[in-house]
Amino acid sequence: MSYNLICDFLFSSTPYSKSSPWSGTLPKNAKKYPAHQFVSAGFTLIEVMISMIVLAIGLLGIAMMQVHGMNFTTGAYARTQASYLVNEILDEMRMSATPTNYISTGSNGNCSPLLVSDTNNLACWYAQVGSTNVLPNGGACISSASGVYTVEVYWSRLKTSDASSSASSICGSNQNDVDSIKIDAIL
Repeated sequence: MSYNLICDFLFSSTPYSKSSPWSGTLPKNAKKYPAHQFVSAGFTLIEVMISMIVLAIGLLGIAMMQVHGMNFTTGAYARTQASYLVNEILDEMRMSATPTNYISTGSNGNCSPLLVSDTNNLACWYAQVGSTNVLPNGGACISSASGVYTVEVYWSRLKTSDASSSASSICGSNQNDVDSIKIDAIL
């Protein structure tokens, strides 16, 4: 039996031909419809729409994960910078002969990189803390109680100027949208 005979049998306009090599009834697996009456086997419009909705929901989920990931990365960067700044001022205080000169709740003047003194080091440190490139709306407090020095650095989670940056209103208090690092050290 050749390939042409099989194709003629399967795709002919009549379901069964007397000239075919088969005699009798049609085999069970033979096509009963002519070639132009095939049943549609493609996608319907509703299937395509449902798959597009599922795809859109998945893409929105991925976009939200990206936004949250960026927020977490920004927060981790600010926390790392604050930790670095706290450790930097504690090291300055350890090197100083009089660490009590560092007790302050705000900037103590202008920073001069050429001048070496406790007050200048503190002013330069406050300038770093207040820099918007380091901490958004950042500030700091340094206090002492019975030989234990407490350094607190705070910053706003919001990158707008709406957040308060007053040291007296933030140090030692818990406010919304404000993160802080507080370290106690014995020098």
